[in-house]
Amino acid sequence: MGESNMRTNLEVIARILGFSTIFGVVLVLIWLGLYLTGFICSFQMFDLTPHECGVITYGGIGLMKLLVYTFFLLPWLAIRLEIRRQKNGRSL
Repeated sequence: MGESNMRTNLEVIARILGFSTIFGVVLVLIWLGLYLTGFICSFQMFDLTPHECGVITYGGIGLMKLLVYTFFLLPWLAIRLEIRRQKNGRSL
């Protein structure tokens, strides 16, 4: 009973990480879309040049992608591989 409970927990965690990955990628795409339409740079909260706005935006998008891949996608992939290994009956 312990192994099936562990596999169920892993499946729940994998599902949460999968949805988090999708949410993070959608957030990056929305951010990119707002930048490409010029909305972000036209929003004059600070006195930034278009070049500075682009540098900050590209850096932020790159950092967000790195964080999504590191904290959501890679753990999801590792958990899915472990679940598949357990279903095939292989052990380390």
